[in-house]
Amino acid sequence: MSVLSPYQQTICNAEFLVKAGFSRPAAEEMFTKWQFLRERYPEFCPGLEMHAIECLDDQFGQWGSHRSADACGPNDDYGAAWLAMGVEPSLLPRLLAEEHRPIRLLTSASDALRESIRATHDYMWGFSTFEREAAKRQHQAQIQTEVDLPAAKKGHTMLYKVGTVFDLEEVWSGNEPMPLSLGMLADKPPTDFDRLRYGMVPTLAQLEIAELQCSYKTSFARHVPFGILHIAVPDYLLTEQSNFLHIDDPAHWQKMVWECRGPWNKPPSLWEGLSEDVAHYTNREQVGVAGSICAQSTELLNQLSNETQVRPLRLANGKEAKQYVALPASYNDLNDECEELVWLEERRLSEDGMRLMPSNGKAMTRAMRQ
Repeated sequence: MSVLSPYQQTICNAEFLVKAGFSRPAAEEMFTKWQFLRERYPEFCPGLEMHAIECLDDQFGQWGSHRSADACGPNDDYGAAWLAMGVEPSLLPRLLAEEHRPIRLLTSASDALRESIRATHDYMWGFSTFEREAAKRQHQAQIQTEVDLPAAKKGHTMLYKVGTVFDLEEVWSGNEPMPLSLGMLADKPPTDFDRLRYGMVPTLAQLEIAELQCSYKTSFARHVPFGILHIAVPDYLLTEQSNFLHIDDPAHWQKMVWECRGPWNKPPSLWEGLSEDVAHYTNREQVGVAGSICAQSTELLNQLSNETQVRPLRLANGKEAKQYVALPASYNDLNDECEELVWLEERRLSEDGMRLMPSNGKAMTRAMRQ
């Protein structure tokens, strides 16, 4: 057997899988299978991260042997699905907490586990190389300082983005003359407002949803530091006069989500693009689009018959949660106008792992430019 590389020494062990959310027995079994494949077929065997994800795909993916055991909707048993996937049972009370229900239903059980695997992989490998990257990071981001976190800023709208601290720090990876890089926060497609396009940056309008997302993600990948990025965006950049459109018509919003995240085999086809009555919201002339957040997983949307069944995510008070999605055409203005108006707040679980610690009102930001 060949000597393990530094990457394999860090990631390719059962401990990585345990930290990603698997029980010790499930992690040992999966790691043993990976070792066998690596010895038998070294040229074809993927890394342990991809092996774990491929195992989920083979069993719980679209054509998986245990596809029906996955959970993706309000009537499905997420706890049973996670146990079938080998998730550590002690994690379930937090993951299945009623407060997490709206966030839990945004993805399938298998997708939540895949996300935890990827987040744990990126953190463990990034942490192992952090010392080597320290000089470059200091050059790129200058020195980050801890400051009081503002709750609001006059003339600005506070928007929020949840992710791992490592991923969120990438907004400060740029160099002069444009040191802020909000485009680094882009989500992979499909998103609520596009099926294929990379470069969509969804942000949350309500801190309540951001905190629930952070709590849920931290409860799964509990060894990974998660945080909330607070961005103060000048109000004028989010108006229709600035080509930032708002989907106020519920029927238009439902149709938009359906055509972007609904079944691929139903009209309009993938290659036809969006219908004429909603295509203008995200055409290349627009800098962004705002609207409700879909409360349903992509897997559930694919089981629905039409767009009238698409439902918005709601806050505890019953109001619809809202998102602001920046398109590539907005990046330059956002990077310029939001410089020094971005704060990263790391959030941690309590020592017993049963709740998200309340905010201490502090956050990290880039030092002021001289």
